[in-house]
Amino acid sequence: MSAEVKSHLIELLTRGLAKVAPQQPGSLISLERPKQAQHGDFSCPAAMQLAR
Repeated sequence: MSAEVKSHLIELLTRGLAKVAPQQPGSLISLERPKQAQHGDFSCPAAMQLAR
């Protein structure tokens, strides 16, 4: 994934998080490649971190 695309996706996810959970830090947002291809192209573990 190009750095520009990754940066844009992180920015969009951070803005979305700020709207739905303003008390949460934007630093929860990260994009990763799943270890198993059938899990998709990218993953963002923010939902699991927010569930704690």
